[in-house]
Amino acid sequence: MMGNSEYSANAIHKLNRYYASGLDPGNRLYMTFECEKEPLTPQTINTVIDSMGL
Repeated sequence: MMGNSEYSANAIHKLNRYYASGLDPGNRLYMTFECEKEPLTPQTINTVIDSMGL
């Protein structure tokens, strides 16, 4: 989806709103990204979960 210019512009807008609200990626906000050529994998999801220290 991030390969779609309209979608990615909207995603960036949302990210800027998260920052303005005090949500920092990797601190209080965990995010993943994917595109047609690089899909989100279970391994990536597990890596993100592991980084949360749960």
